[in-house]
Amino acid sequence: MAACKPCNLKNLWYNVAMSALLEKAISVIRHWPTERQDEAAQMILSMGEDGRVYMLSVEERADVEEGLREIERGEIASDAEVQAVYRKHGL
Repeated sequence: MAACKPCNLKNLWYNVAMSALLEKAISVIRHWPTERQDEAAQMILSMGEDGRVYMLSVEERADVEEGLREIERGEIASDAEVQAVYRKHGL
């Protein structure tokens, strides 16, 4: 079980631990350019506690649609190519 730490509010506790996967993602994101870090942060924050659904921007939707067309054409990375990217980024 993750460690909990008291905060200043009376009898309120919060969990200060992150999952191992989130910690790994943050350690990778730390090395990204500031603009990409901000994009990642905005995406994570948009998934906040208010239950909102993330809405793709026009550019993001176009990227997704192009990716789907690439898959339909069979333009996908081989297992070896995917593993090379994972190794490159320490995943």
